[in-house]
Amino acid sequence: MACSIPDCERKVHGRGWCFLHYRRWFDHGDPLVTLKPRGKSPFMRTVESTAWDCMMARCYNPKNASYQYYGGRGIKVCDRWHTFANFLADVGLRPEDKHSLDRINNDGNYELGNVRWATHTEQMRNCRNNRIFTFGNTALCLIEWAEVSGTPVATIHTRLQRGWEPVDAVFGR
Repeated sequence: MACSIPDCERKVHGRGWCFLHYRRWFDHGDPLVTLKPRGKSPFMRTVESTAWDCMMARCYNPKNASYQYYGGRGIKVCDRWHTFANFLADVGLRPEDKHSLDRINNDGNYELGNVRWATHTEQMRNCRNNRIFTFGNTALCLIEWAEVSGTPVATIHTRLQRGWEPVDAVFGR
């Protein structure tokens, strides 16, 4: 029996498709998806598909080491992104090797408008445990205020530990 995909004469492996089309469906949710391979093998996983797999596991697999920080807190993946092809169409390819998947609002779900490719530095400034201070209409984390004010991070941190008001700790008033 031949694959049910038009013009494919390979032997059926599963679901009426040959191994190639079955793997495309299994990995990407679509037996006809064609991704530009990043290596020598057309079966090689892409960094985007690995990021998608990890995102899904963090949110839906209780055995995943990070599940408690994602799925355990109620973080979900939007229904559209349960298919890799839709995720890739919305998020796009990773711009550079130094980027990885990041949620802009850490308490929000993985969904369009709340996910980006970010550098390690950008992600570290977007952690739940960062202390955010707002002066005027500007809200920044401690390290960003240190950069703005020119005051060393350690100095600001020590001043805060000693009970200084945040504006005084940052600007040394």
